[in-house]
Amino acid sequence: MVSIITKESAMKDLMDMVSEHKAGRLQMSKLESDLLIETLKEKAWQELDFGQELVQGPIKLVKRVTGNVSIFFGKI
Repeated sequence: MVSIITKESAMKDLMDMVSEHKAGRLQMSKLESDLLIETLKEKAWQELDFGQELVQGPIKLVKRVTGNVSIFFGKI
């Protein structure tokens, strides 16, 4: 799967890419991985309501009531 990461990418697509990368099925450099995670967190900050959580596969995004966005990987 080859995709370009942009701020216009859909949150679902970004979460799919993170999931594929964490599972080892999508190879990317450390810089690309960091960019993907930061883009996903920025998208979550824009689209989620305060206190809202979004779970997709092994990824959980949480926008805390403080406005901070946390991302968790693994078994949820």
